[in-house]
Amino acid sequence: GFMAGYIAPTWALRYGVYLMPAYANGQTLEWPLARARGEQTELTLQPSGADAWALRLLAFRNIARMGIYRDAIAMAEATGTIPDIRADDRDGRRKYGFGVNTEIPLADDGETGLFARVGWNDGKTESFAFTEVDRTLTAGAQLSGEHWNRKDDHLALGLTSNGLSPDHREYLALGGQGFLLGDGRLDYAQERAIELQYRAKVIEHVEISPDFEFIRAPGYNKDRGPAKFVGARLHLEM
Repeated sequence: GFMAGYIAPTWALRYGVYLMPAYANGQTLEWPLARARGEQTELTLQPSGADAWALRLLAFRNIARMGIYRDAIAMAEATGTIPDIRADDRDGRRKYGFGVNTEIPLADDGETGLFARVGWNDGKTESFAFTEVDRTLTAGAQLSGEHWNRKDDHLALGLTSNGLSPDHREYLALGGQGFLLGDGRLDYAQERAIELQYRAKVIEHVEISPDFEFIRAPGYNKDRGPAKFVGARLHLEM
């Protein structure tokens, strides 16, 4: 891909254009850019400098060989089969969306603060990269370990709610499958998660981060879960 940006002391504007996968979440990339590409524009506002609050506004457009959920459903109804989004793939299909991200330092030289992110895409065309989600809202906070005499440690809590568009929900409820999701009897609910993480400095250049996640309605289905995950991340820095 290619990215260009204009960086000013209190704001920045960036534009990027990138190769798209030849199929949903695949590693083979399409060429040329005239046929398939991902485009992103991001405006960052940070009026008080690098250690102050920041607001980022994102818009994107993907052009690729994608299917349309409503068309896949109509094809299935006409033939009496299960909808298959891949059978409706056509070159030149477009998916667009928007995102807003903010970070608000509160104390401890910015190490304690709040964060939030909201995202939305049209939800009409096939989910094509990273994950299957059409609407997302995340919010959380980080607390510096300076408050318990471990200034290099951090405690963080995050809350997330993810959702699907009406066309995407109906496609899954009828038995359709995406690159991550498949159902056949979708009792839809928003997927909600809470995550708690502690990042601890063990020795110089070594950090470990125990992590706990609790997810309701994983895969947007009330009949699944709740699910619990425990993990740890090791970070080495030279």
